[in-house]
Amino acid sequence: GAQLSGRADGRIDVTDGGELDFVFPADALRHAPAEWDDDLHAEYIDYIHAPGTLKRRPKQSPKELAVNLPGIAWSHVKSASRLAAGTVLMMLTGVAVVSLVPGVPLAVKLLVDSVLPLMVLGTFALAGALRYAVSSLAMIGVRRDIRRAAFLHIQRAHRRDHPHVEFGGLANNLLQQLRPAWRGLDATLIDKEITAVAIDLDLEPTEARGTYSLTTLRDRLADVAAHRAALEVELEFGAPPEDDDEVIFDSEIEHDRVRALA
Repeated sequence: GAQLSGRADGRIDVTDGGELDFVFPADALRHAPAEWDDDLHAEYIDYIHAPGTLKRRPKQSPKELAVNLPGIAWSHVKSASRLAAGTVLMMLTGVAVVSLVPGVPLAVKLLVDSVLPLMVLGTFALAGALRYAVSSLAMIGVRRDIRRAAFLHIQRAHRRDHPHVEFGGLANNLLQQLRPAWRGLDATLIDKEITAVAIDLDLEPTEARGTYSLTTLRDRLADVAAHRAALEVELEFGAPPEDDDEVIFDSEIEHDRVRALA
């Protein structure tokens, strides 16, 4: 929010209740694109459907996840795996030659015994690091989609004036949509991410499992609305301060003390 405010000439207000309110000028979207690129963020889940339903985006493969790893393509990962397999075959061939062929020079034996094993370890480390990076980024994307779905679910319940929000159906829907692309996904991870969203929004759990009250959230939103209504003067964005003088701070180090000079 702070980065977006800085880029869009916005400001951050604080209500009497301690809530942060991000305010943007009316022309903040003037330079925004008229149409969003469907592949801008490469989400796996599509949210533009009937309320309460989530579906896989048609452009996404049902058994693959989009991963944004700059400079690395899937062909590089497969090539690293082939390279690791090739070094293993090279080492096995060298061992067979040294064992079966008599009179092998000492230099060749040293090459087979020392250099080739190091090559195998290096290529396996490279292939393993690439696959780990891809797997980690894929999991980050899965967690992102789960959290975005949870926020959207809460927003829909709030707009419909529901007193509570129930995540049981959402969790089952997410598991059904994401499981084909990520076989290691289980209901426990989905529940943890949804619970994290509820904690971030300070939602109060009810006696029913997976159900949270929206009363506290509505009170916080009402506080923000009251704060905005109290602002009777129009905010001027981008105008430099009139009465504030520029202050230049300098400092110098004196032994083990720091003295600030204004």
